[in-house]
Amino acid sequence: MLTLLLLLSAGLASEPETMGALRIDARIPADIVVDGSRMAQLYTAGQLEVAVPTGLHEVFITTNGVQRRIEVSVPSEGVARVLVGRNGLSGDLLRDEPEVVEATPVEFRATGDEGIEVRIGRQSLRVGPGSSSVIELAPGEHPCTLRNLDGTVIWARGTLHVAGAEVVVVQFTEGRAPEISGEGSFSASIDG
Repeated sequence: MLTLLLLLSAGLASEPETMGALRIDARIPADIVVDGSRMAQLYTAGQLEVAVPTGLHEVFITTNGVQRRIEVSVPSEGVARVLVGRNGLSGDLLRDEPEVVEATPVEFRATGDEGIEVRIGRQSLRVGPGSSSVIELAPGEHPCTLRNLDGTVIWARGTLHVAGAEVVVVQFTEGRAPEISGEGSFSASIDG
């Protein structure tokens, strides 16, 4: 009995785990499992933020009957985020930053089999299939087109709205409108 009490008191005296935040930003219905524990089943698009111990976590997301896996590193400060959309699944790491900013990081992710050329104002950015690229944009509205790498097919045209310090993620695949996460949005236009 004394041994059991010593073991219990030793376990109570240990330091608590450092917790971090994991945010799942689902643009479509999703079933979410983190480290083997079911966290949620989202029946519509939504956002889920959970406190988990800092470090590496295995996240399984099922959408439309297909399960995908991603490893996410959760920091003690900031938020680890997973973006779930029709175009695929991707994850990143965000750090808390001041509210007032001169430039917002914007990450473009190509999740399909084909790369893309992003034209924002007079800037041109090429993102290969399965990769990403980050640029900084001033908060505000930016005319934007998403094209194939040859520049011959325009998949989306409109205005990219950027606000705040949080990373804006633009996830896309060929032939589809982009999916946006963070403090940003995309307004499509049909005029030339």
